[in-house]
Amino acid sequence: MSDSEQMSGSSQDAPATPEQLEERLRAQRQALADSVDELAWRVDPRAQARAAGEELRDQAQAGLSALRGQAEEGLADLRGRADWLRARMGRTVRGVQDGDPQSLKEAAAAIAVGAVATGLVVAGLLRR
Repeated sequence: MSDSEQMSGSSQDAPATPEQLEERLRAQRQALADSVDELAWRVDPRAQARAAGEELRDQAQAGLSALRGQAEEGLADLRGRADWLRARMGRTVRGVQDGDPQSLKEAAAAIAVGAVATGLVVAGLLRR
C-alpha cells in the first residue's frame, strides 16, 4: 500500500480511524525530521570536521595504547635482562675476588669493551 493510499484510505482494507491516521502522520513527520537532520549533518562542514577529528582521535588513542603495550613489554624484557646481567656480574665479581681465572678474563674483557666504548663516545663528542 502506498503512502497516498494510506492517507486517503482508498485501499481495499477497512478505512483508517482518525487515531491511525494521526499515528501515521506522526511517524511520517518523525521520518522526515530524521531525514532532514541527516541531510543537514551531511552538508555541514563543521559536523564533518568534528566527526573526522573524533575518528582521528580514536585512531591516535588506539595507536598510543598499542605503543604503550609494546613499551611495557620491552621494559619487562629489559628488566629481565638487567636482572640476569646483575646476577652474572655478581658471580664474576665474586670469582675475581676468589681469584678464578675465567672470572678474571671476563672482567678484563668487560673493562676493554668499556674502554673502547668510552673512546668512541669521546671521539664522537670531540668531532662536534
